[in-house]
Amino acid sequence: MAEIESADRIEQAGERRSARIESLRALAALAVFVGHAFALSFGSRPGVFEGTKNQLLVGGGLGVFLFFTLSGYLLFLPFLRAQLGTRDRVKLADYARNRVLRILPLYVVVVTALSVVRPFGGQISDWWRFMLFVQNYSGQSITLPDSPVWSLQVEMHFYLVLPLVALALAFVARRSLGLTAVLLLAGAAVSYRLRAHGVETRDSLGVLYGLYSLPGLMYLFASGMLMAVARVWIERDGVPSWLRLPVLGWSTAWFAAGVLLYAVMARHDQLFQARLLPFAGFLVVGAAVLPLRPGPAVKALEWRPLAVVGVASYSLYLVHVPIIQALTGTHVKVVGGALVTIGDGMSFKLTLLLAVLIVAPVTAVSYFGIEQPFLRLRRRWA
Repeated sequence: MAEIESADRIEQAGERRSARIESLRALAALAVFVGHAFALSFGSRPGVFEGTKNQLLVGGGLGVFLFFTLSGYLLFLPFLRAQLGTRDRVKLADYARNRVLRILPLYVVVVTALSVVRPFGGQISDWWRFMLFVQNYSGQSITLPDSPVWSLQVEMHFYLVLPLVALALAFVARRSLGLTAVLLLAGAAVSYRLRAHGVETRDSLGVLYGLYSLPGLMYLFASGMLMAVARVWIERDGVPSWLRLPVLGWSTAWFAAGVLLYAVMARHDQLFQARLLPFAGFLVVGAAVLPLRPGPAVKALEWRPLAVVGVASYSLYLVHVPIIQALTGTHVKVVGGALVTIGDGMSFKLTLLLAVLIVAPVTAVSYFGIEQPFLRLRRRWA
């Protein structure tokens, strides 16, 4: 099975990437963008979660969790193939260099600039928290100076522990994909319970380890790691008979089912969302990476303009909230484990229009001026 088919290809700083994967990044980032634009335009006025339309718009913020599933799949896949001997072993120096050059340059620029400007109450004295990726462990800094960076702390911690997790799985499972899957499911169950405890109790320990840190979110990375197991299993043993059935083997059915789960979650509470998030991510990522029967969903994910947005989705993700906050005069803080918007806000349609007009060029400048040079450097070093 080809790693990247000719139709599923896009360039990022000279590297060949999967257009389907980049399109998933684009959809996740755009959903988060719209969700934040709506929530921040509403300000502190009540009613933001009332009604189906409002819930679906705010629910765009669930897109951040798809990034975790994608990371679990993409980063665990090389370790798993190496474990089975189908690929060369992963060189940890290369792995570390790639992660650092992918994440840190833009992160440092954005966080430093916002810490200096202090537009939303961020303090220069908190700078060390962000540089060490420990901002989530303080209620005073978790949303500062740019609220989306909370998820980058979780990502960075996953990058650090993944080689150890992969080594432990290789040692215990001994090349057994079935046992690898069982161990991942067991770990995911423990992680889910931590998150559920944080949602149910809202005590300080539950919020700390269940809502905004890796222990309570590892089960979402595990859903992507399980997809990597499924992918390698099919590469080794061939497509199973049940994936050849008309509906079960149709990529559009997988994608539609995943999107439907996200829509359902948007209308329910956080505990209900916690239960369904790994399944939604598993289905959506599976539609893009498994050898399923192609359909409209795959064709849409291979649409080049959408994939181009995905290529620059990291810049879009980091720059959009400060711009929207500046437009609406709102900010976000954590109250009882929940993100609460403070401020009067403004019309959502006007916020969205102005945000698009400003965020789009800023994203382009960020990507071409900061991200791309370091990505090219990564390629040259490789």
